[in-house]
Amino acid sequence: MNPFKSHKSRPGEKQLGDLLKQKNDSDGDYIFLLIPEDIGVRANGGIPGAAGNSSLFYKAISSIQVNKFIPAEKFGWSEVNISDLQELSHKYLYPEDKNELRSLVEQVDERVFQVITNLIKKGKTPLVLGGGHNNAYPLLKALSTINKEKIHALNLDPHPDCRNLEGRHSGNPFSYAKEDGILKNYAVLGMHENGLNQESLKKFTGNPDWQYFSYESWVYKGTSTFLKSLEIALKHVSQTSVFGLEICADGIKNCPSSAATQHGWSWEEVFNVAYQSGQTGRCTYIHLAEVALPLIDPLMQMSVAKSSVASLLAFIKGCENPNF
Repeated sequence: MNPFKSHKSRPGEKQLGDLLKQKNDSDGDYIFLLIPEDIGVRANGGIPGAAGNSSLFYKAISSIQVNKFIPAEKFGWSEVNISDLQELSHKYLYPEDKNELRSLVEQVDERVFQVITNLIKKGKTPLVLGGGHNNAYPLLKALSTINKEKIHALNLDPHPDCRNLEGRHSGNPFSYAKEDGILKNYAVLGMHENGLNQESLKKFTGNPDWQYFSYESWVYKGTSTFLKSLEIALKHVSQTSVFGLEICADGIKNCPSSAATQHGWSWEEVFNVAYQSGQTGRCTYIHLAEVALPLIDPLMQMSVAKSSVASLLAFIKGCENPNF
């Protein structure tokens, strides 16, 4: 069922919902793709909530004004059908049922992989709204499978999400991508030094393919800046292959998520990363993970939903204005 079917713009205005309600699933070049699940977050011991974003995200997408600043006719929509797995997951608790939850994440992987593969094969650009960060794995797997080579990833995240291979969850998508021969160059932008466990740090030590740029280095150490780190990170992931852009809401200041923080980057910095990634011409998708709108006051939910969607639009504006 088309989630935009009931949209009505204000008199005299034309909004994106007016166009999307006339389109079928996956009809368009730039596809807003929702993955309404938080199974991977719970399988990692995180705070659930990312499964409850859909209605607000659709409303935020609907309200985008159609004007000269966006390629409105190119947008489409889709959603990964995952409600049965989400419902089944409520039978299980962490940590006592972590193996059952992690088994469900593997099923989520398969469904996301199939949907993303179909979209990319048809030349479409997925604009993904999660959902847990576990979904980075099937996104990268699809990209690698289609291109028949190892691919790269840029991850704006306070955590590198490369925990051990202990069963699938939101904390280890990049470990599994590396183990399965999917991921080559990996850059983590804005990593919080205080949140990096020693086992994860070892995976970067002596490995030139994996780089991190710490949040502290540009906030108070003075050894880098946000823009300089972004420049180096983009070169690392965009020069030899295509890459996926991963953004975790955990690092956005005061954004509701599974592991929210009050010291992180701004939405404006998120927009900058998205825009410049789009400009490279090498970035195949954008994925904003772990926003959890139900965790905050209802009066603030739509504001965060609109900022989330604005990050996807910044990416598309970069794609439409390449710098190569």
